[in-house]
Amino acid sequence: MAKLPLASPPRAALSFALYTLASMLAMISLSCSQETVGRDEGENRAASTPPARSKEGATIRRSIGDMGVAAGPREQGASAIRGRAETLFSAGDYAAAVAAWERAHSILPAPPYTLLMWGVALAELGRHDEALRRLKLADILQPADPATLMNLGNVLSQLGRFEHAIGKYARAHALRPDHADTLYNWGNALFDLDRHEEAVEKYAHADALRPDDADTLYSWGSALSNLGRHEEEIEKYRRADAAKPGQPSTLLNWGAALAQLGQFEAAIAKLEQADAARPDDPATLYNWGAALSNLGRDEEAIEKYGRANAARPGDAVTLYDWAGSLQTLGRPEEAAEKYLLADSARPDDPSTLMNWGVALTDVGRPDEAVEKYAQADALRPNNPGTQYNWGIALYALDRADEAVERYARVDARHPVYPATVYHWGIALYRLGRVEDAVEKYEQADALDPEQPNTLYHWAMALYHVDRLDDAVEKYAGVDALYPDHETTLTYWALALMKLRRYEEASGVLRRLQVIAPGHGSYNLACIHAVAGRADDCRVALDLCVAHGTLPSREHMRADADLDSVRDTDWFRDILEQAPTEDDGEDQGD
Repeated sequence: MAKLPLASPPRAALSFALYTLASMLAMISLSCSQETVGRDEGENRAASTPPARSKEGATIRRSIGDMGVAAGPREQGASAIRGRAETLFSAGDYAAAVAAWERAHSILPAPPYTLLMWGVALAELGRHDEALRRLKLADILQPADPATLMNLGNVLSQLGRFEHAIGKYARAHALRPDHADTLYNWGNALFDLDRHEEAVEKYAHADALRPDDADTLYSWGSALSNLGRHEEEIEKYRRADAAKPGQPSTLLNWGAALAQLGQFEAAIAKLEQADAARPDDPATLYNWGAALSNLGRDEEAIEKYGRANAARPGDAVTLYDWAGSLQTLGRPEEAAEKYLLADSARPDDPSTLMNWGVALTDVGRPDEAVEKYAQADALRPNNPGTQYNWGIALYALDRADEAVERYARVDARHPVYPATVYHWGIALYRLGRVEDAVEKYEQADALDPEQPNTLYHWAMALYHVDRLDDAVEKYAGVDALYPDHETTLTYWALALMKLRRYEEASGVLRRLQVIAPGHGSYNLACIHAVAGRADDCRVALDLCVAHGTLPSREHMRADADLDSVRDTDWFRDILEQAPTEDDGEDQGD
């Protein structure tokens, strides 16, 4: 699983901004990080976890204006406490700032700009419901303040109320159209609603106002990834990396995007850089493994999947692809173990169940495989892959009639899949429907020509319906593609003998004797006897005795090809050394 490694673009962190009441221009942007794991459950799967984002801005400027009236003691006390709170806020001590604002508020209700900062501090502490109450109050006291509206949008986003957040961002943007952070956070909310085209538009607008901001470019690339626009995505990551070099999440998603375009070597280079910047990140290791697997480097892929699993144990997608690489390497027992773990982590996934069935069939447990295919089919009915592999397992259980039914279901939905038609032919042959099997092999060869397995079984079926000239042609085709296969040479020679093309048969049998001494010697003896070459016949039969390849005594007595030597003493001696039908293996025809 090709699997293609898919990067799931992480959602961007929100940027909180505070505007002063005096100018509405100076701003500080504070990060509110949110870590997400996304996953595309198509063919191959990747997860990426973003770092927290932070932005730096100007110091807050405040102005209470000229009220024309001297403040009283209560006002002065509350103002002093609020001043200390703002100092604590600027120093990043949000808990202490919140406590101070609470004391000041108990003396005198907080003004809108205090409620705004208070709300942002609560959001930084993860106390989003309280933050929402403070920001709503600020909005009531001072309607149409873009900073309050944007931060309301941020808190609503943190609470998963993205549609409401978008409404706040739209109002903030209408009041302050040149503010990049509003557009950036608006794009993030749209991203979370899977409205990626609109998110791209917002990120582009933000980039026009504030070019080369790494976070905007990174999120823009993530949205483009979800739209399948990987060339553009890569360009955004390239710019993001130029603006803020070496960010592991940028490198991770850059590598995943390259992999989506089939540029696996380039992808691996980026993923190596991401791993160096942030070692043992499970998403990086997973995507690295997937890229290696696509290059056929499954041993290395397994090492990456193992590290990814150590960093984040029990991730179903990692276990699934790990199992796939183990299967590719011919280690089905280990693959079955990984599919078991993947199924425990994510039950009832039809792809996991189907491939688990394949692994179980490969280790000789087709009865358990059939159970997995039935479960997969209940979840995803009539999937061609499930039906096909189900047929393989049923055939292994000698349930060829049921296998034929499964192959017919595959062919109904996927009529150009040669492996299905090929195995359908094998099952029909097992049921004695040889003419039907011949038809399926012919179809399979038309779909995927010159496959030696197809030609071999086609030839065998033709042989058994006495279409000997056609069978000879197919055996020759097998031999050209897969030379010196013992059974192919044996039946090729038999077909030629039945056609009385003895010289050609002799040539094939001599080749057979080289690769399997003693095999083919009996049929050579028959050819020599028919041609009147008694001495050559005796030599060939002596070879059979030496290698234990004589057919049964009963077969030799009934074989008309040996009539010319039957009455000789040496033949009678050899006949006595032949096994009986109960313990002999018939080497002739």
